[in-house]
Amino acid sequence: MALAGLVILAAGGAAQTYPVSPAGFELGAVLGANQLRDDVLVPFRWTGPLVGLSLGTGFVTGKIRHEPEFSFSVTIATNRFDQGALAVDVAAAYRLLFSQSLRLAGGWFEPGALLFYRQHNALLYSWDDAHDYWLNGFGIGPALAWRRALSQRQTICIEAAGSLLALASRPPAYPLNKQDRQENVDYYFVDNFRGLRASLPDRYQSADVRAGLEWRAGRGVLAAGYRFDLLRATWPAPGIALLHGVWFKWHARAR
Repeated sequence: MALAGLVILAAGGAAQTYPVSPAGFELGAVLGANQLRDDVLVPFRWTGPLVGLSLGTGFVTGKIRHEPEFSFSVTIATNRFDQGALAVDVAAAYRLLFSQSLRLAGGWFEPGALLFYRQHNALLYSWDDAHDYWLNGFGIGPALAWRRALSQRQTICIEAAGSLLALASRPPAYPLNKQDRQENVDYYFVDNFRGLRASLPDRYQSADVRAGLEWRAGRGVLAAGYRFDLLRATWPAPGIALLHGVWFKWHARAR
């Protein structure tokens, strides 16, 4: 999610903020603890560290702020029997926010929409041949941002986005019948998306919430805070990836 710059205006002796979004590029990172579970295999939970990077940009057309972002992360986890797991997540998102924002709780509230693609692949080692268990989808949903200036250089920020309607794919119900072609690149772009189903939140859920502080520094903005990320599906058996972590981001103005 892209960062917004802030202009401080004095009006009637009180400081007000109006969000603006200078064109620029963003580099982000996330460090956290990820929980994995896929009941298509066994009802066990794998937990372990996640490390991820993201690259994005931001620009405005009319009254709409555009915020595309690409991200990649890796999780190395174990379960209570010390069986290992490796998960790789790739995501692309395009967030649209109305730049004519609304005043709310002393800050600025910006509603909008999200277009997303998420691919979650996990190799879970537990009494089978370490088949690939995936939770992948394309979708649309709501997005929002809220910011409140603490000073001319510091701002509280909350950003959230989630799925409303998605085309999602899951592995077959009988994992031992699968013959994964994990050594072939096309497997991750073809096989991983077989059996796509139109899914509302009762079948597929994707949510990303970030809360933290932004600091203006020279020609850019540095941000850091807490991140919650959820990816969940309910068929053919429940599967989930749940992240609690710390995120960092640097927004460099294009000019």
